[in-house]
Amino acid sequence: MWRALAVIGTCVFALFLLPSFRLITQSQSINLTDKEVAYQLPYSGLLPDHPLYPLKKLRDFLLVSTTRDNVKKAQLHLNLSNRMFSESLGLAQKAKDGAALDHMRKAQEEFFRVMPAIQDAKKQGGAYPNDFIDELYLSNAKHREVIAEVLKKTTSTNVQEVENMLKRNEEAKQLISTLP
Repeated sequence: MWRALAVIGTCVFALFLLPSFRLITQSQSINLTDKEVAYQLPYSGLLPDHPLYPLKKLRDFLLVSTTRDNVKKAQLHLNLSNRMFSESLGLAQKAKDGAALDHMRKAQEEFFRVMPAIQDAKKQGGAYPNDFIDELYLSNAKHREVIAEVLKKTTSTNVQEVENMLKRNEEAKQLISTLP
């Protein structure tokens, strides 16, 4: 009888108490920088490696060229930048690091076109939507998340270029904070 209770007690100890001791004594590290930004990038559609992609770029050029309202132009530049970041992520997932980094650099340039359009709109007396600046901050944070994700996948030769993109992302954040 005592033997059966000893076996049952040992099993209970081994199944329930031993794992909790392991969790208590095990060192744990917490990484707070990997929180996901709640901002959805638009669907990319055709990627830059597709043969019909130049037609998509022509359409985008025509849209930007024919848009006269600076507020709408700023929103268009933001949308194009977001889509280009989405395309860069698609290229990175296809293991095309060089093309992804080049396209991401172009996406950042597109994002930097938003601020002058907003400033021109303010000079002309136009008003942008109240939540547009918040959307710029969220978009910038999502861009940083995408850059960091590509940094994890990139080769060691491209690390410096990705770090430069992170610096440019921080510059964009500072420019957003100066907007009227």
